[in-house]
Amino acid sequence: AAAVLGAALRHCGEAVAKDLATALIEKEEQGLLVAMACSRLGHASIGHVLEALSPENERKGLQQLHDNAETLKSSRFGLQVLENLPSVDSLPDVLHTLRPS
Repeated sequence: AAAVLGAALRHCGEAVAKDLATALIEKEEQGLLVAMACSRLGHASIGHVLEALSPENERKGLQQLHDNAETLKSSRFGLQVLENLPSVDSLPDVLHTLRPS
């Protein structure tokens, strides 16, 4: 599912991408964003997710990832995502920092 979502974010329109990304971070209790960051096929799409979000929701997404740093560290792919995140202290000043490759 993570690969499909990543492909959808890359190929759909801006409004649909924003809706998809927003739905991902709004399901924080289900851990969807963190699960995607830890998956082999999903971790590469985290930048696309964050880029599609409004600035306020981007901060929420980044905060979710930082709040789950231990989970991310336990995964090879989650660790790659974590290593590319800005520090929590710089979140208000840093937007769209994880550019998709």
